[in-house]
Amino acid sequence: TSDFSLNVAESVKRIALNYPGNDIRLVGNFDVELKTVAPAFSSTGWWYNHFRGDSIMVTDLNQQVTLAPGNFYLFSKKKMAGFEVISSVKPKPEEINKSVVFPNPVRETLFVQSDATISEIMVVDINGSLKERYSVSGQQTALPVNSWKKGVYIVKILFADGKLEHHKIIR
Repeated sequence: TSDFSLNVAESVKRIALNYPGNDIRLVGNFDVELKTVAPAFSSTGWWYNHFRGDSIMVTDLNQQVTLAPGNFYLFSKKKMAGFEVISSVKPKPEEINKSVVFPNPVRETLFVQSDATISEIMVVDINGSLKERYSVSGQQTALPVNSWKKGVYIVKILFADGKLEHHKIIR
């Protein structure tokens, strides 16, 4: 389309695409902290979050959404055909607890936040050796990483419901 706008100079990026019959808003957080952004919706009503397979009711053109570090949303006025995640390493979207691990890369403190209750966090190095084990009873925690050597780690998050999630972290 030739009807578009770009706002990509800051750590939160916004792209607006206007098509006849379907407008699209893409917003992304390239920062290491939670950010709130107004996607610049072109109309009120239902907007579909394509990647999450969900929708939101927009009641204000300046309505804001909160993005975790590294996350982005693609909103469309009309529901678009979706896609199925096919991967040998990642779970299907409905199996994800939607935890957030940041910043990445990390220097001093690694933050873990989730919608679900976390019971344990295990840190494994790239060779598969268990480096740290933390007992957690809640939906968020902060892990000190000063003693970790520089490298790649896998953070395994065990939830109270028995589900397990993996995140690759660079120290």
